[in-house]
Amino acid sequence: MTAITLPPYPRPSAFTALILLVMMSLAVGCENEVDTSENLLPHTAGDTGGSDDVKDTTGGDTGGKIACSCLKKGMWYRFNKLKITEIDLGFHPVMITLNALWATDIKNYELNFYAEVLDVSDTQVTIRVVNGARKVGSKDETCVMMSTEATVTHPRSGCALQKSAKAAMNVYAGTPAHPKNCTDKLPVHHAIPVRNAIMQVDVSSDCSELKAGKVLDGSFSADALQKTCTCLTTGATLAEKCGEPDPKYVDKEGCSGCNKNFSNLKTLLEGFGKLDYKCKSPSGGPAACLKAEFAAKRIDKAPPNCN
Repeated sequence: MTAITLPPYPRPSAFTALILLVMMSLAVGCENEVDTSENLLPHTAGDTGGSDDVKDTTGGDTGGKIACSCLKKGMWYRFNKLKITEIDLGFHPVMITLNALWATDIKNYELNFYAEVLDVSDTQVTIRVVNGARKVGSKDETCVMMSTEATVTHPRSGCALQKSAKAAMNVYAGTPAHPKNCTDKLPVHHAIPVRNAIMQVDVSSDCSELKAGKVLDGSFSADALQKTCTCLTTGATLAEKCGEPDPKYVDKEGCSGCNKNFSNLKTLLEGFGKLDYKCKSPSGGPAACLKAEFAAKRIDKAPPNCN
């Protein structure tokens, strides 16, 4: 990976947690600012009968059935790829560090996005998107943080989920007790909010993968970044090193209620390069634009809920 010269104040490790914030890109979250019109995320086709006239968009022989008819209610997927392609409508220096750290966090089960198929028809698929947290003491066992969930409905054409309506997602990382992002000033605690996300994604013909996923548009507001702090770790450092948030901790940089291991996310981001905030938040305030790519693989069963 290309080396980066970092500014004096922020450290590259800070972006382990930052990686989480985009995603959302993906990602999926809570606070349910999801439009009730079409929405997108993990998609796939459904099997509800009466679909002989639907074309197979994958080019395979479906025997007269709708493409990806293998997709069923109750299927679960875990994101195995999340990569930022643009910040503020172009390249931003933080993307190099962020994408590398993000990949490491996904591999180490420090960053988990899950998609559950809730409902399937010939014309739409409803998905629950929720973050997972790694169980303390385990390398790959996770539980689901229900506070981050969002339900989105995707218009469907065969195996393709087309452009979604704007959705609100949240990004949680770490373990239930040791979040890598810290905030109690936003509706979803210890998660980075991604808003106005518009996505599209394809389902593989055997329904084992969600592929070629794109966050066509999205943003994180300057106000939310100012209210969020991130733990300064390297990509290989597990969340336990961040420690637990301390309600009594006081910090002049906006990290009160966290601990000494956390630094303000907005300050850290801008240390890598100026943010022009070319997008708008749902309330009309300044927000940094975001575009990303994602993919996911089917898992055998749903993770348990976190206690």
